[in-house]
Amino acid sequence: MTTQRLPFPVPDERAHYFVGQYADMHELVEDLVVPDGVPEAAATVLRTARELLRQS
Repeated sequence: MTTQRLPFPVPDERAHYFVGQYADMHELVEDLVVPDGVPEAAATVLRTARELLRQS
């Protein structure tokens, strides 16, 4: 039986989404806006999702 090794570390192309400080999260989500005309129930879900992302 042979042991297969993974090529670590593997660069992750998503690394540009990582932020170093909490304050940087505001910039990350600033473009996530609720479009005009969206029903209030949907707008609430979208705002909540944006804030959860900011707090994560």
